[in-house]
Amino acid sequence: GRRWSEPVVVAKGQGSGNDAKCGYGDPSLTVGKDGRLYCLFAAGNTGYFYGLNRICMSTSDDNGQTWSEPVALKETGRIKDHTQYGLFDYFVTSGKGLYTNDGVLMYLLPGQCYTDEKQTGHISNSNDYVFYSTDDGETWHISREVVFTGGDEAKLEQTDDGRLIASVRRAGARGFNFGTYTKNTDGTLTFKWGTQSTNSQLSQQSANNQDIIYYARPKDGGQDVILHTMTTGAHKNLKLYKSTDQGKKWEEVMQVQAGGSRYVVMTVLENGRS
Repeated sequence: GRRWSEPVVVAKGQGSGNDAKCGYGDPSLTVGKDGRLYCLFAAGNTGYFYGLNRICMSTSDDNGQTWSEPVALKETGRIKDHTQYGLFDYFVTSGKGLYTNDGVLMYLLPGQCYTDEKQTGHISNSNDYVFYSTDDGETWHISREVVFTGGDEAKLEQTDDGRLIASVRRAGARGFNFGTYTKNTDGTLTFKWGTQSTNSQLSQQSANNQDIIYYARPKDGGQDVILHTMTTGAHKNLKLYKSTDQGKKWEEVMQVQAGGSRYVVMTVLENGRS
């Protein structure tokens, strides 16, 4: 991160029309099999709460220097069950997704469902679902199981033993849930989530999209740590917290940035820095 290239265009919207090519936003990046980069993002000209339900994907095989043309996943039949749960609108949380230790691409998906069978406009509060692919992005599925009821943008992380950690944006105490999954023969997954909870040690006056990473330290014999960013006040004072007991208790490590701060993403570099 000491030096940076000139900006590279991943996908450029046309600025007009009613299809996915109108515009793109809220990108989420993941490194998958053999170093392929996946960028998923919202598409079209409709906002959340108004029927946003287009997700596009671009990939890169040269470390992000060039990107494939965006593929509209629903329109090309790659989302196999997008109508199954009465979803009115949904999008992939921006920032980063997860490539699991057994080769599954996963993102957390905030979505709203119709509350009546006729789907006449009665819409639920947002819930979080897992959006995943077990075949390296060729086909995608939306989990039947709700990760967090009344959720919002959320990040997903995995521990060394395979458990999933969902960290959910909320005003006030941060939302959490822990879960596991099993693979089915048809390429789908079955998830088992615990009881959702909140943690007041990680609290925001005004909610925004923060990040969580699981920092495993088998090489130096140190203790595994979960790191989490949070802002305090109205989108101000970005701080870093750590947990050494699987997210039960959190300790402030440092202030990363004073003043304005909103969406945050972390990663672990090859030299161990984050």
